[in-house]
Amino acid sequence: MHNRSRTKTLEGSVTAKLSGHECQRVKERAEAAGLTVSEWTRRVVVQAREMSPDTRFLAEELAVLRAALFAGGDEIEAAGRKADAIRSRLARLRRQEFEAGILAASEEGK
Repeated sequence: MHNRSRTKTLEGSVTAKLSGHECQRVKERAEAAGLTVSEWTRRVVVQAREMSPDTRFLAEELAVLRAALFAGGDEIEAAGRKADAIRSRLARLRRQEFEAGILAASEEGK
């Protein structure tokens, strides 16, 4: 079931603590994908890092909203503040990318 042949050697390692429920979900998803827990987790982490800023923003926003739904009352206001902070960070990233593009274009024109 698990494909253990690999064409490249992996040297790095990351460790994360999970709740019992989270660990069970990871194992279930890895099994459903026909992968080892290690390979499934590696793919998820690498894929998450390769998300565009917009996709990452949407994923973070969804996580905030999900947390708010499960937390209830007072947490909804805190989640709204966190969503505002995420929006501000995304706007800052877009502005930096835009300014970097202008700087690169002006450097090319010299």
